[in-house]
Amino acid sequence: MDDTRVLVSLSLVFVGCCANVFSQEFLNKIDAGCGNILTFCQFAGVSIFTLPALFKPRYISFSNYLICVVFFFTVSVVNNKALDFDISMPFHMVVRSGSLTVTLLINFLVFRKTFTVRQVLAVILVTGGIIMASIETASLKSSPLTAEHSSETLTTWFTGIAMLVFTLVLMSFYGVFQSRLMQQAAGSEASKKLIVDEMLFFVHALSLPCFLPLF
Repeated sequence: MDDTRVLVSLSLVFVGCCANVFSQEFLNKIDAGCGNILTFCQFAGVSIFTLPALFKPRYISFSNYLICVVFFFTVSVVNNKALDFDISMPFHMVVRSGSLTVTLLINFLVFRKTFTVRQVLAVILVTGGIIMASIETASLKSSPLTAEHSSETLTTWFTGIAMLVFTLVLMSFYGVFQSRLMQQAAGSEASKKLIVDEMLFFVHALSLPCFLPLF
């Protein structure tokens, strides 16, 4: 029964992620600037579903949530903007999977955390896949074009890549910060679900006003 539940959960996550990618790419083709509106709606939806957390005791300080909002909002908006720089949605996902690599490096170099050989090998495989996808995409961008047009296209594309790398680093630091907040809150009597629901609500709800200047 437990195996069935795990399989169903993984299947639902996979189908949901695929549906999200296909629908977002379809909407981007209709309106390239719709990313922030979609993200706003997503944040509003999460805030509504986790609204009960507002009426329960808070386990993480408001100031820490403001720091989370700066991280999360910046990453979300810059990721959306990267799509305006000739970055396709599938490639966007491939590069973002590099968060594993960046998180491992940050934890090892900055926080002196150690990892198992299996974890390092897994990250190396993911990194290798990202590098191969990047090389192939770069060759497709440049091959059929004139030298001048190819240079402009690659410059635009590399700008988008730089934006994605920036968000990867920022998101990795945010992940470490968020993990430490969770560990501190876990020392209280609250269950993990309560802490997660609280964090989901406040991070998403407090981010909503930040979108107003973008509309």
